[in-house]
Amino acid sequence: MLRAAVSVALLGGFYLYALVIVAAVAAGTVYTVSRFGSSRASVEVIGIGLGITVAVLVALWRALRHKASPPQGVRLSRNDAPGLWALAEASAEAAGTRGPDEILVDAEFNAAVSEESKALGLVGGRRYLIVGLPLLASFDTGRFRAVIGHEFGHYSQSHTRLGAVAYRGHVAVRLMLDAFAGRRFNPVTWLFKAYAALFFTVQAGVSRAQEFEADQVAARLTGGENTRAAFRELPVMAAAWSRFQQQYMLLGASEKLVPDDLFGGFASFREGRAGEIAELREQPLPSETQRLDTHPSIASRVAALEGAPGEPQPGDEAPAAGLLADFDAVAKRVDAEWISPGVERVPWSELCQRTVGSAQRKRADAAFRAVERVLGPGKASLDALIAEVKDGRGEVLWQELEAANFPRDGVQAIVATAAIDSGALRFELSWDGPMRQVGKDGEPVALDELTAPLFDADADGEAARGVLAARGIDLALAVSSGRTTAASHAAAQAKIIAASDVVELNGEKRHLFVATTGFAFLPIDPRAKEGEQRLKQVMQECGSVEGLVRAAALWLPTEEVRHMEQLKGMSYKARIVTQDGTEHVLVQKLMSDDIGKPFDLIAEYAAGRASRE
Repeated sequence: MLRAAVSVALLGGFYLYALVIVAAVAAGTVYTVSRFGSSRASVEVIGIGLGITVAVLVALWRALRHKASPPQGVRLSRNDAPGLWALAEASAEAAGTRGPDEILVDAEFNAAVSEESKALGLVGGRRYLIVGLPLLASFDTGRFRAVIGHEFGHYSQSHTRLGAVAYRGHVAVRLMLDAFAGRRFNPVTWLFKAYAALFFTVQAGVSRAQEFEADQVAARLTGGENTRAAFRELPVMAAAWSRFQQQYMLLGASEKLVPDDLFGGFASFREGRAGEIAELREQPLPSETQRLDTHPSIASRVAALEGAPGEPQPGDEAPAAGLLADFDAVAKRVDAEWISPGVERVPWSELCQRTVGSAQRKRADAAFRAVERVLGPGKASLDALIAEVKDGRGEVLWQELEAANFPRDGVQAIVATAAIDSGALRFELSWDGPMRQVGKDGEPVALDELTAPLFDADADGEAARGVLAARGIDLALAVSSGRTTAASHAAAQAKIIAASDVVELNGEKRHLFVATTGFAFLPIDPRAKEGEQRLKQVMQECGSVEGLVRAAALWLPTEEVRHMEQLKGMSYKARIVTQDGTEHVLVQKLMSDDIGKPFDLIAEYAAGRASRE
């Protein structure tokens, strides 16, 4: 009850705090008008007071009317998950509380409960149990029972009823902070930030205490050993799921390729990387807790459970996936709801070949564009490069290509593309290590060995032809695909990393966006607000460098930059020369708002560019 009172007091206190600030602003405005009459100062104070009052009242009104969205996920009927429903209801009965009205499954490595309570948590409502399929797939039944027991500990202690109060408080505070986000030097902003710090700190402390309470309920329901084992395994398998996503599932993201059996792949990953997962289990449990963390550290939770009685029961060693009638069918439903439309589904066996092959082809095309800059139109082929080496121009050729932004490993990309098209190279997925590069015979292929004759001190064009031919690589296929340009390729790969609201480019004021593969200069809309907010609005509306280009931005990919040098001036000033000889002059405006450090990044790029010239 004390924690319930704290949650209600924090929420009510915030509304009262906001109204007191409004009253203080109003009193100050009235005093100023009565003291100074209809002076200019009075008019300005009235305007400021009205602005603050409207912002506060609008934020409060939005918070009062805000409704939480229902939990998302695939709904499981009793036929879909007879074992899971039976486990949930048995746990609820043992905890002395009501079971869930719905069970949902999603793709998060987690489990949670929620309740649509009313009247500040005094009246219960519809209950949901949300289970992450990765957790269900990787836990045994005993550990999974402990996780569910923990969640029903929240129900039995009425924590979920307080969730509505805490959530509304979070919404109210966040909306108020957003309303004053652009007023960094406003005392009202400081007051709300101070209350927000108090609110979030106290709520986080309440939440951590609730987690400890729910842990004890889990130990009582499912046994201390199961519960301790579950908490020890949680960070291990959460890390495994994260690695699986980064190293395998998202492998084809840049090409919009997604494997067609995600959870089957996760099972193969756990089997192939069993040694790595075992090493994770040997690492110390996470022990740090930050001030705003809503959960205690795993180490402190396990320590609090030491001595809790209870042994595993028969059947606890069985996979928790068996609680579903058909795991694969449920996995397909979760997969379909989780993955965004507009992607191509491919078998795991084809993922590496399609992804790496496409990346190599794009790098090869960039290499061929540099070759054309040096050798001239119509010379974008490996055969032309070998001919130059054969004529003894190898050393000079590579210097000229570097100046023309020939990509690193560009020759390997050209050879790899030709080898793929010749059927002489495949990239194969491996669940227990890095992907493999193999030839027709299934033996490993080292691309640097195939290209070595072109880079030797005594470069030999004929030797290079012989090495490639022996591997079954058709030189006639080592040509540009013509599918991309420097601008389109760079824009598609670009990520915006910094921006400046106002710069001067060739005497015209523009927004500057620094991306990983170039620089975008967007004409300024004079009707828009100035500063960081305007930048963020543009980034939100355009979404990407491709969006900026569609909005009429001048896009300078770094691939097209031939020379860049800093010029003298009060602020940063640079001359940019593109591969076709076009010159641009960029000038920093000192009073402009920036996101990140765009001119530090430009200076760093210019220095790197100069070192290669």
